[in-house]
Amino acid sequence: MMRMEYKYIVPISQIDSLRQQMLPYLEYDPNSKNFENKHYTVKSIYLDSSNLKDYHDKIESINRRKKVRIRGYNNIDSCSKVFLELKKKIGSHVYKNRALISYCDLEDFLSNRNYDLIESKKYKSDAEKFLYHYTRGSLNPITLVTYEREAFFSKFDNTLRITFDKNIRFQKAANFEALSLDHQYEAINHDFFVLEIKFSKGFPDWLQNILFAHKLTRKSFSKYAESVDSLINLSSSSFSTELKHRNIYV
Repeated sequence: MMRMEYKYIVPISQIDSLRQQMLPYLEYDPNSKNFENKHYTVKSIYLDSSNLKDYHDKIESINRRKKVRIRGYNNIDSCSKVFLELKKKIGSHVYKNRALISYCDLEDFLSNRNYDLIESKKYKSDAEKFLYHYTRGSLNPITLVTYEREAFFSKFDNTLRITFDKNIRFQKAANFEALSLDHQYEAINHDFFVLEIKFSKGFPDWLQNILFAHKLTRKSFSKYAESVDSLINLSSSSFSTELKHRNIYV
């Protein structure tokens, strides 16, 4: 499915004001609504090639690029369901494929191409696309990115989705087991959150007016690229050495 995706980097001090002004037009996504604090935790292992092609495509602003990741939610154990995700971006247009699988079956699927492990036949085509890029690019886990997300849908257009991504943090991902970890994180920045607006039908005037009132302008932002940048800056020698041992080069 194709959609547009706009991102804004917002001072955390504005989150309550933004939420208050937007809520008359929005309703909470059921995944947020079910939690007392109205947010859930997103955990993603990003995969990349030996030369970090997807990372370099992002920082060089290549118009056609992709992200390949394993995504789970909240507390993850061997019985949890996770998604195989392929996200392609052409300009501001985003195309996303995702297939559901049990976390305990992940490595078996990647090694043996056993599509019977995919949760439903309706996900098979998405799983095939994921596996094609995983195999063709000889991809490896690079980073684990975690954050809390408040998610909303428009009351008037269910294709308009707005998310507040807070407390963005990361760590190196040496393997797929990292997805179940919940410690040893480094923060990207506690002073801001990422506002994402995803839509396919149109950008409403009420939303544009709120963004203008808060003096917000679109900015390019990649949680994956930021996590790699931060790892390089925090521990350039050890991180680079580890990647080289795994035949991955920055």
